[in-house]
Amino acid sequence: MHNTARKAKELVNKLYRSGHIDLITHKWLTIGLKQPRIPEFYTLPKIRKKTPVGRPIVSGSSGPTERVSSFVDSLLQPVATKKESYIKDTTDFINFIEITQIIDNVVLATLDDSSLYTNNPQEKGIDVVCRYYEDHYEQKLPLIPANGLRELMRLILEENSFKFNEKHFVQTHGIAMGTKMAVAFSVTFMAGLEK
Repeated sequence: MHNTARKAKELVNKLYRSGHIDLITHKWLTIGLKQPRIPEFYTLPKIRKKTPVGRPIVSGSSGPTERVSSFVDSLLQPVATKKESYIKDTTDFINFIEITQIIDNVVLATLDDSSLYTNNPQEKGIDVVCRYYEDHYEQKLPLIPANGLRELMRLILEENSFKFNEKHFVQTHGIAMGTKMAVAFSVTFMAGLEK
C-alpha cells in the first residue's frame, strides 16, 4: 500500500515539476498519501437477476489512488460526454428516444456488455482513451499531456490493491467499480469499440 502511495506521490511531483499541475492541485492530490487506507472489496446484489449475484465493488475511499482517479475523471469527463453514443442517465435516454424518428421496418435491439468494468482490457483501454483525449484537445492545450494521463491511468489500473476477508489482492484485469475514473474510462473505451 505504501509502495502505491509512493508511486502516486512521485508521479504527482513529476507533473508539478513539469508545470502541468499547479500547487493547489499538487497539494490536493497528495493529501492522504502518508497514511492511505487499504481499499476494501464488497458486492452489491443485482436484484433484477433471477439467480442472486453480486456486483463487485472496490471502495477506494481514502486509498492511495482515490484522488488521482478523481483528477483523471475530471480530465476524461469532457471527452466521454462528447462521444456519439453517450447517454447520461435514464432521463437522457428517454428524452433521446422521444425525439428520435424511427422509420418503418426498423427493428430496435439492445446490446449489453457482460461485466463491462472487469472485462475492459487495461492497456488497450489506455491507448483508446489517450487517442480520444488527444483528439478532444486537438485545438487547445490539454491540462496535462497524453503521456502524463497514460501514466496516471496505468497507476490506477495496475496498483489496484484491496483487501477481502483480511487477505490482500491486486486486480490484474479491467477497472475496479468504485474508482472515480471507471465510468468515463469505460464510456470512452466503448466508443472506440463502437467505431
